Amino acid sequence: MKYIVFVRERWIQGYEVEAESKEEAKALIAAGEGDAIEGDFEYDESEDPETWRVIDAPKEKPNETSGKANSRQAQGLPDAKGIASSR
Repeated sequence: MKYIVFVRERWIQGYEVEAESKEEAKALIAAGEGDAIEGDFEYDESEDPETWRVIDAPKEKPNETSGKANSRQAQGLPDAKGIASSR
């Protein structure tokens, strides 16, 4: 039997923001300000396997010629919103 495992990972993303201090810079980023630095995105670590979610893999592969062949729905997978809400 095949399964799909959703591994919870932590990534580091650099942001640029104008601020008066390092503390203010952190506060501004936490509030949604600033700009992500393109290309400054790196893997940090995976969380414990106990936090991962596993589902049965779809029994049949989607038709590769259909327009939705690579979509999560076509593959029988939950959408990203469904993944986040299951945490």
